[in-house]
Order: sequence, then structure tokens, then C-alpha cells
Amino acid sequence: NKNSPRRYEYIEYENGKVFGNKGTCKSSTTKVDSWWRWLFWHCSYCMCYCDDHNSSSDRYFDLRDIVSDVANN
Repeated sequence: NKNSPRRYEYIEYENGKVFGNKGTCKSSTTKVDSWWRWLFWHCSYCMCYCDDHNSSSDRYFDLRDIVSDVANN
């Protein structure tokens, strides 16, 4: 959605765990290469990002919990 304030609508891990709302993204997803550390740590994820494709668009995200004081924002 071009009107969405979000750059990433959702993140989906290979095991099926989803953060965000998977049904809201109308564009295609991008599968990012997974990685292994030793034999037991594996990371695989897909991202659907909805930002502009130009040099003034930055792509950063943070999965930590955020607290915002919207009343005084």
C-alpha cells in the first residue's frame, strides 16, 4: 500500500511464524537467504517491503518493542 506509513508490512520465517499482517501486502515478497551457525542455529525469513525504489528511501527496521507517548507526540 503506497499510503502505508510502514516500510515493512510483515516478516515471515520459514517455520511459518509471522510478525505483522501478511494479508495486507499487495506487492511481491522477497525471500532473503537463510544462514546456519554451526549445525543447530538456522535463520530464514521473507520480507515484504513497501517503500519507494529511489536513493532517498532508507530501508531499516527494528524488531525490538517500542513504547511511544502518543498523547505528547
